Amino acid sequence: MSIVYKEYYEAMLERMPGAFLIYEAHGDENILYANKQLIKMFECDDFGDFLKLTNGNFKGMVYSQDYDRVKKEIWSQIESRQTDNCDYVDYRIVTKYGKICYVLDNGRLVDDPGFGDVFYVTLLNHDERGPYVMDDFSAKKMSDNKLIESEKILEQYRLKVESMELLHETLHSGPWNVTFTEEGKLKEVFWSPVFRQMLGYQDELDFPNKMETFINVVHDADKDRIVKKLQEVLNDTTDAISYDEEFQIRTKNRGLRWFRAAGKPARREDGTPKSFVGLFQDIDDLKKKEQALEKQREECTQNLRIFGTLSKIYHSVYLIDFEQDTIDKYDTLSGLQPVLEKGLVVDEIMREIVKKNIADDGQKEIFDFTNLKSLLTRMKGKEFLMSEFEKSKLGRFVASFVAIEQDKDGYPTQVLFTTQLLNND
Repeated sequence: MSIVYKEYYEAMLERMPGAFLIYEAHGDENILYANKQLIKMFECDDFGDFLKLTNGNFKGMVYSQDYDRVKKEIWSQIESRQTDNCDYVDYRIVTKYGKICYVLDNGRLVDDPGFGDVFYVTLLNHDERGPYVMDDFSAKKMSDNKLIESEKILEQYRLKVESMELLHETLHSGPWNVTFTEEGKLKEVFWSPVFRQMLGYQDELDFPNKMETFINVVHDADKDRIVKKLQEVLNDTTDAISYDEEFQIRTKNRGLRWFRAAGKPARREDGTPKSFVGLFQDIDDLKKKEQALEKQREECTQNLRIFGTLSKIYHSVYLIDFEQDTIDKYDTLSGLQPVLEKGLVVDEIMREIVKKNIADDGQKEIFDFTNLKSLLTRMKGKEFLMSEFEKSKLGRFVASFVAIEQDKDGYPTQVLFTTQLLNND
């Protein structure tokens, strides 16, 4: 074909009313030609821009949720041999700027000598149709508009659900829901996927939506209490009793873990429960921290009792911590109190204590015994050191260092320093 004729036919195609398209009938349905009207319909700048938007194929032109239906209708009409290889379909397209348009598609399957089987298609924008276009298409557009709106609402709901699931996952919490019949009897139970995962289960097959499924994994020591409390809350039509319980659950692969369950019932006018919505929260880490703190409190209380007993025997009692670099003095009124000497390290503080309360500068043997710099070496592998002194500020007394804790090499990390007065008789 000469250049003159090629330009003539291209110009003729551009003069045709409506949008015009040629694409391969098989394979990837690659687009071979699109006139300016079709490019304009998709709000594209040129043919290259149009190919980029549609990935260069017919499938990329059609709204994704319409494509399977459209392809099926086209080939059903072609294969019926009643339409002279023509098809008549309608579908949605999405333009470059996200606008959804409705189009009427009139195509014909042609055996092209250069490209093989191709579709020659004219497309008419529904909003630009003439009076001859059937009215029921308007009704279909309205129906499709409602469908699109529903799809948007469903997508928004799905995003909200995903956000809530992520939030529950972050907070280690999982919702649950129970519904009741009009007589107040248990009807349905729903354990959320997040809650199942917290327990180590995957789906309803290994953790069914039944109340007994949950009760069976609750620790035996807690089972009766939480079931009784739930029943009390459901029976209390005044809603004065709240459901907020802590208990242990036997998980699938992490052993016993602490959980907190809280919730509230929704009621009918007669007071019978309609539903119960609750939330499970994994509080195992928090619970164990609380238990560890309680144990520390008990140990501190016990230690204070011991120090109190020692104070009745000894003249003075000091707790020296080499790791924390601190010295605490026990006082019967206020317990253990830190000895604070501004700018001094622990061995210097000890020397000040001895100087103020026990010995004068000239009593070298007392300062040598209480020297903390050498104490670590002197007490390595020993439980205690003891020595008796005379002519001090205290008179005759016994000074002792007792190892409370030692490191793996036998050096003391915590010691008790005591002084005990002796009779001068």
